[in-house]
Amino acid sequence: MNTKYLIQKMMSHYDVFTMKELAEKIGISQQAISKWNNNDSIIAIKKRCKKLGIYDKIFKDFQDDINSIHDFIDDRDNFLKKEVDLFENLDFEYDYFEKITILEANCKKYNIQITEIKNLRMLYLFEQLLNDATRINKVNELEEDIKKLMLKYDPRLAEDEQTTNLFYNFLEEQIKKFEDKFKK
Repeated sequence: MNTKYLIQKMMSHYDVFTMKELAEKIGISQQAISKWNNNDSIIAIKKRCKKLGIYDKIFKDFQDDINSIHDFIDDRDNFLKKEVDLFENLDFEYDYFEKITILEANCKKYNIQITEIKNLRMLYLFEQLLNDATRINKVNELEEDIKKLMLKYDPRLAEDEQTTNLFYNFLEEQIKKFEDKFKK
């Protein structure tokens, strides 16, 4: 809660647009309102609101706004914790592959990235590696290092320079297809 917000609520309550108009409505000087604002004098505003009989309107509404925000956050959190079955209330049954196709289409539609990496440890390590590389602007170097790792773990691809180049070209094509798959 701050004085600017409370002064704005008072201006709204009295349907005025300037501090001068508010000062006239509540019977004090414009300088007094400026002083409230500059000194963040919530206590002075409370006293004036009690004297004017608008304390509940200004401060209770504020508390109601806070409670409303808390309720919204709680409702949202509860909703997000619920398991949602998109296929629950349909008149017919989708098979597994149809469900995957529908879910992939919706992920693409709402720009939700999906992965087929089932090993959560590896997924975590890759995400951290990418975050670090992004932070220090070395994503391209990371990409090159990963390509070299692929050669390390499949030595057939590194038998000679021609095979390695073919592999890199093939890999670029596959990356392009993968990226296109997730573009809107």
